[in-house]
Amino acid sequence: MNTVVTAAELVGILATAVTSPGQLAQQVTRFLKTFRDARDLALSPSEMAILSDLALDLEYFVSSPVHRRQDTVYYGPSRALDEIRSALKALNDGAA
Repeated sequence: MNTVVTAAELVGILATAVTSPGQLAQQVTRFLKTFRDARDLALSPSEMAILSDLALDLEYFVSSPVHRRQDTVYYGPSRALDEIRSALKALNDGAA
């Protein structure tokens, strides 16, 4: 895997999560792994702040309702999509 990760690559993963909700869990996992495993993130300070906050938030996304019942901090697909859309909007607004 490429060790330098760009904002465009991460945004692409997030966009797929939003446009293909059936792949949400897989795309969240992919985003988190790509973000965490990158040796170098080619991100502006504002992109880093937004995506770092999102990564932290998405750690609490659990697709299974059974597993979400184990702890009230976990949340499901609806909130995950809201968090992703909010981050994408913030990234877009920052680029304007």
